[in-house]
Amino acid sequence: MELNLSIGKLKEVLHGGQCTLDDAIVIKRFDSLEKAQSGDLAIIIDRGDKSVFDAVSQEKIKKSSAGLILAAKPVVEGKPYFLVEDPLGAFQKIVDYIDAAYEQAISPSAHVDPSAKIGEGSVLKPHVYVGKNCVIGKNVLLHAGVKVLDRCVIGDN
Repeated sequence: MELNLSIGKLKEVLHGGQCTLDDAIVIKRFDSLEKAQSGDLAIIIDRGDKSVFDAVSQEKIKKSSAGLILAAKPVVEGKPYFLVEDPLGAFQKIVDYIDAAYEQAISPSAHVDPSAKIGEGSVLKPHVYVGKNCVIGKNVLLHAGVKVLDRCVIGDN
């Protein structure tokens, strides 16, 4: 999932949390511990007495390249953590924030030709393509992956 949020913005979205990294650092994506890269956020969910971090899961954390790990407590020393009381609840807040941002704007991953006109209140979700000389009316919702080819017109609402 694309985030493109600074740590400072994450603190704002989550209403707090502790992080030792600079607030200006931008976290690009959310991904699993195994797939996350240096600019990504991964999550560790500790279920208290019902799950103890065994050697296998600690090894996954050690091997992870995640730039930041969302967790309730540090599990492996030396990793960058964003500590919150409820990591799963924090993750949901991040998802809700990203969804709301997409509902109000053109996704950063959408391609809109400079000659196209986009009406007020329209929403272009991730990976939308709008070609040359297109006109998209007011309050139009284009879902992820939609392609509007050259010279197409979509009316209001």
